[in-house]
Amino acid sequence: MEQSIKEESEIKNILLALVEPNRNSPTDNIPADVKGWRFPSGSTDASRAGDGEKIEEQYQQPVCFWTGVACDPIDGSITGLNLGNGFYVETLLGMSASSSKAGDEGGKQQHTRVMIQQYDDEIILHKKRYPESSSIITNDRRTANDVPPRTTSPSFPSSLGKLTSLRFLNLSHNQLQGSIPRSIVQLPNLEMFDVTSNDLEGTFPHFESDALRVLDMSKNRFHGRLDEDLFGHPDIGPY
Repeated sequence: MEQSIKEESEIKNILLALVEPNRNSPTDNIPADVKGWRFPSGSTDASRAGDGEKIEEQYQQPVCFWTGVACDPIDGSITGLNLGNGFYVETLLGMSASSSKAGDEGGKQQHTRVMIQQYDDEIILHKKRYPESSSIITNDRRTANDVPPRTTSPSFPSSLGKLTSLRFLNLSHNQLQGSIPRSIVQLPNLEMFDVTSNDLEGTFPHFESDALRVLDMSKNRFHGRLDEDLFGHPDIGPY
């Protein structure tokens, strides 16, 4: 059964909370080939009037068609968010690439081999990588000089914990700071979790999902002992 209009609106609000800094931007800074992730035109600054029709069209796109979002083909619930490889901070928020990321291309290539195809319902999360030298250059011919890069690294978006149907979450290479919110480790259906190459810190979290089978928190600043319960998941391992 498809989601109701009310549910769709609530989910859009959750996702748009990730790009709140874009709400009153004078221009549409998100590349034209990225679907969704725009606020409704009525909530933006009046100076965006020229972009209003395009922005409204993007907002009206069902969330299951938004770039980086995967949904269950039966009930339409969100099962995956693929915002990794810098897509969240560079493409959606318009931040410049981290200098430490430039030499880590080999690690990024490894992450493209995530075992998404092993989902029983064969849901595929479509990955789109933007070259680091032109992370916000798109087919509308804008360049990095057209949009001043944001410099403040974001914290982990705790609002994603409201998406209890999530099975796959990739936020790798996004310069995220702080700790992993409690709402995230409590996600009941989480199968794959990738936050490698950020600036996250704190003790290693305890994940409550019994379905967890792929976990990568490498290249952060976690400390302490690994959760012994992780070794109770027979399918968990490196990829």
